[in-house]
Amino acid sequence: MTSTNTRPEVGDEVTFMGASRGRNRGMQTGVVIGLHLRERRGRRRELAMMFGGETAREMLRVQVGTTIWTICPSLCRVVRKAAVDPVQASRSGHQRINEIRNHNNQVKAQKASAGLQAAEQNGLLDCRSGDKVWVDLRDTYGIVKTAATFVQIMASGRVKLRLEHNGRVMTSHAKFVKRRE
Repeated sequence: MTSTNTRPEVGDEVTFMGASRGRNRGMQTGVVIGLHLRERRGRRRELAMMFGGETAREMLRVQVGTTIWTICPSLCRVVRKAAVDPVQASRSGHQRINEIRNHNNQVKAQKASAGLQAAEQNGLLDCRSGDKVWVDLRDTYGIVKTAATFVQIMASGRVKLRLEHNGRVMTSHAKFVKRRE
């Protein structure tokens, strides 16, 4: 093992503490596949900008099996320097990130088409903004039928509504919305 003060670079094999519970708990060992800049948010960002500090922090992207972690470099210990060719490590990491992104897009498209099918079944496709509808809302005591005004069907397949009792705008899955006769 090399010393703990060695700075991790792309292609290095590192260990870090994973989750405290669940499937990913305990020490994890993986290969650094790239770097990621994490922007500070809120008050910390404002203070950093006021006093001339850094507004972003460099994080490591580490691939452990098929999982990709984003971790602070100070939490990693280098096990082997240049365990993998940096170009190869970066290429395989980006390939895995693209697989994850494509899978997420497929799931999103399936949800949208299911929402539009439910909207068609409930007769919401010919609704205009301002039409009266019923929406099933989950309450402490069960499901309550609530009066609402239809606003629009969004690209994600969800229905945007304005509740009549408080005027609040909300979205709901189309299967919970029915037209009022």
